[in-house]
Amino acid sequence: MNHRTFERQLNFVSFPAPVRLEQLRLRGQTAPDERRSGRLRQLRQSIKRFGQLTAIVVIPVPPGMRESNDDQFFVADGELRVSALQLLRSQSAICLQPVAKRLRPAERFNVPSIAREQQILSRAAEFGMGGQYLAEVFGIKVSDITLRLGMLDRICADAQQIIGETPVSEGVYRCLRRLVPERQVEVARAMLDLEDFSARVALALVRSTSREQFVRKPRFAWNDAERATAKALRGSFAASAAETRRLAAHHANATMELSILSAHIRKLLTSPSLVRWLAIHRPEQLQRLVEFSEPAGLNASSDDVMLTSPSPTLQP
Repeated sequence: MNHRTFERQLNFVSFPAPVRLEQLRLRGQTAPDERRSGRLRQLRQSIKRFGQLTAIVVIPVPPGMRESNDDQFFVADGELRVSALQLLRSQSAICLQPVAKRLRPAERFNVPSIAREQQILSRAAEFGMGGQYLAEVFGIKVSDITLRLGMLDRICADAQQIIGETPVSEGVYRCLRRLVPERQVEVARAMLDLEDFSARVALALVRSTSREQFVRKPRFAWNDAERATAKALRGSFAASAAETRRLAAHHANATMELSILSAHIRKLLTSPSLVRWLAIHRPEQLQRLVEFSEPAGLNASSDDVMLTSPSPTLQP
């Protein structure tokens, strides 16, 4: 999904010009593990060859938390892309800012769907890029290129349109290929209604399908009672899934507000005069503030130095 399509579908607005990398603030500075570093190398190679294809989602930093007078932004999605651009010594990045949608922490928007991956690979193949070249650029095996090019085979156009740009696993397409086109559409619509495109749900819907709707007749056979039980369980699962999404949204919003508050406390604790005054007059509150900010990455060593030499002459 390019950034223009992303902007249109999720009600985001693009900046009139690329944002300078120095204006972007990452949520963490931890060293990436082996898997993430492999993904970082892949992004670096892709950006080096084709440029930045996907926009970075950012949210404005509140004025009281800015480190300078310039506009600054938290990176909500796309931290690895920022790291790749930094390694390539780029000066700016294409970014999008939400208009009406409220972001949740760890929510990923720029995850390419299998349909989008196939479209990119097919377009690259049309331009004469061989499988070996594409494998080197995207950091995957040549056999994976062939597998992904055929991932949508035997999936009807209506089912593909319902799934659209939703990131789904390969297991979902394996389940759909077992069904006739009419049942593929029914399963895709059911997953859309449940807002759950996981392979587990797809498999459950396949198991509740009559034998006549399979491309190849399965070995198992369900009677009417079992099919009614499966329908009742699907309704119960839909209700449970809706409640789970509601709780997840509440937890995500609270976590985002907690992260912003923790970052603001860390900034306050960088003031030596404030820390020393709290150490003299409000030591218990200071200890609580330090403990509260530690999970977000507070540099405890520098604060320990401040606490060892309080000055009674300082005023708040």
